[in-house]
Amino acid sequence: MQFNDRTQTFCLNGKLKIGDLVLSASSSDYPCMVGTVIQICPKGTPEHDSGNSTDDVFVNFEEAYSAQRIKKLEKHFAKLYGIAKLFSEIPMDSVIMCPDELLRITGIEDEIYKKILCFESDAQKFASNLLEYHQRAEKVFKHSSWESPTYNAVHIDWRFLEQLLSKLLSGIFNRQMIVYISREEYDNWEISLLHSPMNKWEQELLFQLLDADDYEREANRYSTGTASGLSQGLSRTLVSKALPFFAAVSLPDDDGIWFISNM
Repeated sequence: MQFNDRTQTFCLNGKLKIGDLVLSASSSDYPCMVGTVIQICPKGTPEHDSGNSTDDVFVNFEEAYSAQRIKKLEKHFAKLYGIAKLFSEIPMDSVIMCPDELLRITGIEDEIYKKILCFESDAQKFASNLLEYHQRAEKVFKHSSWESPTYNAVHIDWRFLEQLLSKLLSGIFNRQMIVYISREEYDNWEISLLHSPMNKWEQELLFQLLDADDYEREANRYSTGTASGLSQGLSRTLVSKALPFFAAVSLPDDDGIWFISNM
């Protein structure tokens, strides 16, 4: 059987595919390490020969860790395997991991990426926060699900939409988030977080939850240390989490916004 980049499995925070960047759980044999998924062998296929009860995820953990982290990792692996080796002598280019030992961090901001490579404490904190945010998000999305008579379009008035977005963000961040919606032009809208801005760490966690692409990351980039709003595209993705469909298009009118699927 041939595997390609469409082969997927489910890790701790959602779908995982070949080419994704991952951060390993602190409880795994390869704790808080960063790597790239190079192969996925689904359970039950001839290529799955590890004996694991889950899919096999092959990860290349060869990254530019700091000298401090390398020393800690060398001590960890010496204890794990009962023999002391230099980090460079330990095979890291094709490690078999279980999906429930991995967090997807594809697209992570370079500043945070460097921190989790340099400092184990930052890697542990980011992994813990990402898993916690993911679990809270799943709960709030489920409890905020929108009952719609159709599965391709829904209209939400301005006031209720502000309340919905405030509820979603408050549930994710576990603090009060007050959302204001503004219209720049007839077809354009965005949300403001003037009274409850996000720091860069929180913004990155939201990017990960919403699987933000490079375009949306750039559209939501702030030169200051806090983010005081979200773009129309990222806001639409957030609203989609409460809808029975993914809204590919949002069209505002005088009374609110139409969210429409890609029919």
